[in-house]
Amino acid sequence: MASNTPADLVDGHKFQFAAAKLRNRPDILLALVFLVVLAFLVIAPLLQIIYTSLIYQSNDLRPEDIEVSGKAVQGWVECKAYSILPVGSETIINVQSSDFSLSVKVNGFSDIQMDDPVWVHLHESAVNFYNGQNEKRIP
Repeated sequence: MASNTPADLVDGHKFQFAAAKLRNRPDILLALVFLVVLAFLVIAPLLQIIYTSLIYQSNDLRPEDIEVSGKAVQGWVECKAYSILPVGSETIINVQSSDFSLSVKVNGFSDIQMDDPVWVHLHESAVNFYNGQNEKRIP
């Protein structure tokens, strides 16, 4: 009478022959373990990056295309200045909202201080959106 235990099912399968050969070859076993680890650590994140870039749209937004004001302006988005970086003849202001963070480039010196409320405005004509699949600009 045939038994249906997992050990009996494996015994009758070609898997037993391959496993017996691998038992005598630790170099092949080590290579297989390495390939599995490589797949999880390298290949899976790469596939995720490729998938994400194909699905999502990207944008091209330059810091100089964003306006910033220290006073409330109708229709602009209120944010908080969390970093002020004077860089030669211009100032880079990093602003943060609950939804996003942006870098804004201001020519010359700015009187905005850290943690000040600021208002930002994006010119729609200056923002370019690209299709993630064919990399063409979306008008």
